[in-house]
Amino acid sequence: MKRSFSLLMLIFVVGIFAGSPDAVGGGYPDESDTTAEDACKKSLRADKWLEKYESQTLCYQAVLEGSSYARKMLHRSSFLVEPVLRLYLDVAMAASTSDFNLGSTERKRLQRQQVRFWRKSKHADLDLLFLEDNSGFPYRFSKVTQKEDRAEIIVHFQRGLNTDTESTLSTATAGRYMLSRPNKTWLIDDFEPIDTKLDINQIGIWLGDYVNYARSAYGNNIDPNFIALASEAGLSHFWLSGESGQDADFLRRNHGRGWGAVPPAIPSPSADTDPGVIIEVVFRDKSGASSSSLSDDADERARYQVVRRSGRWFIASFEEIGATQSGIPSDDQWVFENSAAVKQYLSQSQTLSRNLKACEPSELTLSIPTAPPKKIQLIIHGYQGALCQFKVMIVGAVGLLCKAPSETIEVQLAMERSWSEQLQARRDGPFPLRLTPDQQLADQTAKAMSESCEVTIDEQPPLDIEKYVSDTLRYIENLVSCAPSTYTYTHPMIPGFTGKNVIKGDDQGRCLLQIHMPGDIIMQCAASARHIELLRNQTALMLKELQETGAYQFSIEIDLGSGVSSSELSNLMGEECRW
Repeated sequence: MKRSFSLLMLIFVVGIFAGSPDAVGGGYPDESDTTAEDACKKSLRADKWLEKYESQTLCYQAVLEGSSYARKMLHRSSFLVEPVLRLYLDVAMAASTSDFNLGSTERKRLQRQQVRFWRKSKHADLDLLFLEDNSGFPYRFSKVTQKEDRAEIIVHFQRGLNTDTESTLSTATAGRYMLSRPNKTWLIDDFEPIDTKLDINQIGIWLGDYVNYARSAYGNNIDPNFIALASEAGLSHFWLSGESGQDADFLRRNHGRGWGAVPPAIPSPSADTDPGVIIEVVFRDKSGASSSSLSDDADERARYQVVRRSGRWFIASFEEIGATQSGIPSDDQWVFENSAAVKQYLSQSQTLSRNLKACEPSELTLSIPTAPPKKIQLIIHGYQGALCQFKVMIVGAVGLLCKAPSETIEVQLAMERSWSEQLQARRDGPFPLRLTPDQQLADQTAKAMSESCEVTIDEQPPLDIEKYVSDTLRYIENLVSCAPSTYTYTHPMIPGFTGKNVIKGDDQGRCLLQIHMPGDIIMQCAASARHIELLRNQTALMLKELQETGAYQFSIEIDLGSGVSSSELSNLMGEECRW
């Protein structure tokens, strides 16, 4: 939906990324005589370090078809540690398991690939007994810590109750991998099996991992975050009865759609006989007109009962339920809570219109009537020839510098008159009073302002590189799994402001994010897997350059209703996020 624009309602998208993820070599090869490995090699000629999503996807396809070359290239090019360990586990579990269908040549090939992930080849067999004992079980990364050139990953395998007697070599269902990154390539230094008990406060994350795995098992596309595609056979290990499939229809018909979980009440951690905890899962509005809608779909809700047995969690029951769809105001809607808010707006609108019409040098702080209210600053410098020069400080150091002819000023004043007329007619309520803009005027204003204004960024403060990189790495680790968490940081463009990004819930297709900015501005996103992958890759690239060069760049996008943007990531943010 095209967003309206006025000086009191600036819609902007801020991206701290360098470059844009343009396609390399298109999608999958169409010609039957072109292998996935050939396509991977072709993409590497244009993208040496596999920094683009399309290049990675082509090479992952080749890995699934057994290409050791593609695995090697993905291994050496990954800035993040998780993809490397997934590449390793994919080959190491196959190499550790006795399979009579494998010939000696094939087994030796797998073993050579497995050894190449270790820093010292003599340590390459440290985890093979552990992996053999857990082969065939679904796994998740329960903890990922990456700081500079060191990393630690704890891999947790989901072992069903009916498999307890099958284990003869080990009882551990988790293992800790320690890695380092000499010469810009992650290598495994050490491994140890560990006993781990899942934190009761992370039960929502565990269920999210299950839903991701299940939806993958029921028809997942190639995903660089999960090379070894999930299988329906692995689903049985999540269920108390060992019989999966109760939610198969629910998950299949909602494949690719965003979802969220109602935060559960924390059950007592004292006994395995507790009835567990009920978690409600709801999929997002399936309206084809808005794939990024954050509204709940009243017809697509379900309830999982999760219990603990023998120190592990399992799904005890599943049922679909009905619910009432929650109403969410339109992006363009202004909300006045009472008559005082109406009076305040009419007063500031009158001052704004008078000063802008005369182009009178002045400074105004303007409140946008949303809940909570947002504030921007308007600085009118006066005439420069026939043009009125003014600056709108949107947030922190980011603003718009405008040199507007009288025609543009008149369009803006017409928009302000429209708002005032609506308010005058309904100033006595009832409250809360919700108003929407005149769409024709909104489009005219957006076009006029986009022709007269350009983005401006004031001088940015120095950045503590080590802390910023460390904190941001931890954030994108959580972003990949969409683990509920909060990331705070000193904003690199907004002096004195501490930014906050909140991950609300996880899904393979949609991850719910809140990005908090000054003036109580909150951007809410229902991010698709593609959105997350581009966000992750571009952030990793920025951090890589920051560590290596000490420099960082920012690209700023202001949506003035024109629909123009410079990157696929920016386009997705425009489609899948709302204010």
